[in-house]
Amino acid sequence: MKLNWIKGLIYTASVACIVGLGLAIVEAENDWQQFAEAHECKKVAHINGDVFNTFGSDSKGNMTVGIGSMPDKTGWLCNDGVTYYR
Repeated sequence: MKLNWIKGLIYTASVACIVGLGLAIVEAENDWQQFAEAHECKKVAHINGDVFNTFGSDSKGNMTVGIGSMPDKTGWLCNDGVTYYR
C-alpha cells in the first residue's frame, strides 16, 4: 500500500512539473512579444538550426559518442540598438 502512495506522489509531482514548465514557456513568449512591441523590434536575421556529433571519453577511459542539436534562431533588431536572437 505504501508503494502505491509513493508512485502516486511521483506521478503527481511529474505532471505538476510538466505543467509548470509549459506555463513558464508561454509566459516567456508573452514577455518577449510585449518587449518586442514596446521596443519596435524588426526581424533582421535567421540562423538555421543544426545537428552535431560529439566524441570524448568517460571517467573510465572508454570512448563516448553523443549527438546534439541547435534550434533555428531569428535575429531581432530593436530600437535600443541591440540584436536579440530567439
